[in-house]
Amino acid sequence: MTKNIDPVLLGGFAGEVRGYLPKIRRGLSVALDEPDRLDVLEEVHRLFHSVKGASSMIGLAPLSRIAYYAEETIEQIGAGQLPFDRPTFDALDGAASLVGQFIDELLEDRLDARPLLARAVFAFRRLRGLPEAGDEAEIARYVPPAPEEEAPPQEAPELAPPDTEDIWPPEPDDLPAPDLGDMADDASWPSPPATESFDDEISRELVAGFRLEAQDHLATMGAQLRAMARHPSDRSALLPIRHSAHTLKGAASLVGFTKLGRLAHRMEDLLDVVDATASGDALSEHLDLLFATTDLMSDLAGEPIDSTSLDPRIAELEPRYDAILAPHGAEPAVDLDQPLPDLSALATLEPSEPATTSASPSSPMVRIPLERLDELVRLVGELVVQRSTFEQHQQRFTHEVDELRLSLARLGRLAHRFETEYEVLALASGSTGSDSAGEGFDELELDRYTELHLLSREVAETNSDITAVTTELGLSVGDFDGYLTRVGRLTSEVQDKLMRLRMVPVSSLANRLHRAVRVPATEQGKQVDLTIEGESIELDKTVLETIADPLVHLLRNAVAHGIEPPELRRALGKSEHGRVWLRAFNEGTQVVLEVGDDGAGLDLERTRSMAIEGGHISVEDAETMTDLETRDLLFLPGLSTATDVSEIAGRGVGLDIVKSNVEGLKGTLDVHSEPGAGVTFTIRLPMTLAIARVLLVEARRQTFAVPLAAVHQILRIEDEDLQELGSERVLRLDGKPVPATDLGASLGLQASTDAPSRRRPVIVLRQGG
Repeated sequence: MTKNIDPVLLGGFAGEVRGYLPKIRRGLSVALDEPDRLDVLEEVHRLFHSVKGASSMIGLAPLSRIAYYAEETIEQIGAGQLPFDRPTFDALDGAASLVGQFIDELLEDRLDARPLLARAVFAFRRLRGLPEAGDEAEIARYVPPAPEEEAPPQEAPELAPPDTEDIWPPEPDDLPAPDLGDMADDASWPSPPATESFDDEISRELVAGFRLEAQDHLATMGAQLRAMARHPSDRSALLPIRHSAHTLKGAASLVGFTKLGRLAHRMEDLLDVVDATASGDALSEHLDLLFATTDLMSDLAGEPIDSTSLDPRIAELEPRYDAILAPHGAEPAVDLDQPLPDLSALATLEPSEPATTSASPSSPMVRIPLERLDELVRLVGELVVQRSTFEQHQQRFTHEVDELRLSLARLGRLAHRFETEYEVLALASGSTGSDSAGEGFDELELDRYTELHLLSREVAETNSDITAVTTELGLSVGDFDGYLTRVGRLTSEVQDKLMRLRMVPVSSLANRLHRAVRVPATEQGKQVDLTIEGESIELDKTVLETIADPLVHLLRNAVAHGIEPPELRRALGKSEHGRVWLRAFNEGTQVVLEVGDDGAGLDLERTRSMAIEGGHISVEDAETMTDLETRDLLFLPGLSTATDVSEIAGRGVGLDIVKSNVEGLKGTLDVHSEPGAGVTFTIRLPMTLAIARVLLVEARRQTFAVPLAAVHQILRIEDEDLQELGSERVLRLDGKPVPATDLGASLGLQASTDAPSRRRPVIVLRQGG
């Protein structure tokens, strides 16, 4: 575990973490005795966060995960999701003990991370009420189980061709050097498949790199296959598909994905046959097989699975390849568990050009863990907050300078008055002296004249000095305001560009979405074309990954429920080819995804009938329901309008999950249907969840943040603009009544003693419809 860690770095790390542990335990004890001491828990959270980050940085993923559990638990306590009671205290204190034990065993070179992580997983999953059944999978993500030791052979066995897994890993000097960035530092990278054994950090690094590169190649293959399906006579797509298949073949064999490598090898042979025939017809008749192979390779290259579960699908494809390739002299299928003989493509495992990228093909690429981007986003968020604080200080400074100008004006008036009155007094004194017969200045009068004169001059000079200082301060305020404006602009630009690093285009889901339409359409004997518009629209990677399953479900539903069979479409005067589409476009700070079809549309009567049959609504309620309310019934758990149950649809599980996933992303879901013309589902999502753009408002001397995406309009109104409509106050906008409420009163805030403004500020919010 420590062989790849610099001893000086390890020593410094261990010393730092050991210094944290007494503070963590002392803080937990104080927080347990004094529940109001949130500041103590915040310090404990910071220390666990430091342990997590430092552990991840030097490649100690299990230790980083233990600290992460503790950090996450404290965040849930702060959010009110967990009580800070004795069981919670025991779990957090136990995490501190595990961190100490991990460090001790690490330094003594006797570390067995698996039991330590297992204790943490058990404690924190039970604390959250999670079942024990998921513990092993969680542990295996960070510490794969050691392979079982084989008993020594009783006699020398007959030598067989070595399996890739048995000889892995090769010596480090024999490995190629693909550009894999810093992936080994991150605990969130996928683990190797359960059926493979990987004994060191290098092999896990290589597998993670292969998965990422494979997705790029598979995306290219899917896009080019779809282009060939649209234009069979255009053979320009053959070369990039064959190149990707060739690269996958060698790279898969290198990292032990022999079944994927064999499929790529067979696909490459088939593409050679297609290329040799130079016939568009030959290509068209093999497209289904090529699509099925690409889908299967995507599954094999995806998240860690037991690859034996895919053997039936592999076995289904083998005879199809044999039947096509045998007449052309290609080798028959061999045992897919054997390594491929041709490893000529090992040197091609290099970063390839993604299917969609803003960089030029020659631009160097780097992959970094999302966790590191999240850290940078948080730091930039802190910078934005500090800039706002800076602006507030600058506003106060400007206010004080303005006050100084007012004081200076008063001083100037006083100095002028003082000097004027002194001159009048002096003139009066001189006039009195001239009327005295032969009398000169009295000595006392001369002294008084001198002091008054000096005082007048001093006031005038002070006024002049303060005027100069005020002028300089005014210039400084102007410069300071300019600097602050530039800092604000640069901060916003850095934040925007940083967020762009997290963004991925909708096109990255293209293969998966086309498959979601192609497979059920084939199974049901329907002809369905999927169109994706706005593939370049980008979403946060986390948001896109979360919304992928809902989109797949909506597309499958469109095929199963919406698109009619070809013969029925002909009878209705429609094209035999049904149309399904996904449109993506930006709308303010949101991304809108529309999933629609040109099928039969919603049967609202059947929807109401099924809702009554399922006990969701009464007959009386159904009779008074509007069409909009009826459409909302589709999102009830367990409700299905399918006429029969299949693998694709009919179980009543889906749309409710789709809606909950969308709402979990702070988005909205709406549905529109026209009988005989199809259904359109409209999903509105924030571009990212990493930052929230808000409008700050003040109500009864308290400040609140309103999501900017929900702000439809800002205006000021007179009291008479508010009208009574029944028991509600409404404001008419564009002739339509909109319910109006006082924010402070709605939140139960204490009424302000300030005089109410004659013109009230109003925010009009719009959410969904």
